[in-house]
Amino acid sequence: MPDDSAAGSIPRSNGSERSSAGTACTGCRKSSRPWAREAQTLIQQLDATCRSVDDLATATEEAFFAHPEAGIITSFPGLPMTSGARVLAEVGDDRKRFADARVLAA
Repeated sequence: MPDDSAAGSIPRSNGSERSSAGTACTGCRKSSRPWAREAQTLIQQLDATCRSVDDLATATEEAFFAHPEAGIITSFPGLPMTSGARVLAEVGDDRKRFADARVLAA
């Protein structure tokens, strides 16, 4: 049986050794490849989710500013487009439902 300490032998690793930079040691590269693929897959999913969020934000902004009361809602101090769209969605656009501002605030 050959001696593992002999020159030219391949170091064996259980995956617990780390270099000072925090990356896997040279002997661990083969075992870390599935993790790298998994990380790449997760990054791609995150990118797709971020694109979906951006698309939804754009569609929300377009729909909100197409509404006739968008100008009134965004004229309130401190109420930007995203909050204005949320207010419109929660309250609705039928002002007759509320007798006065107190009823709306409740």
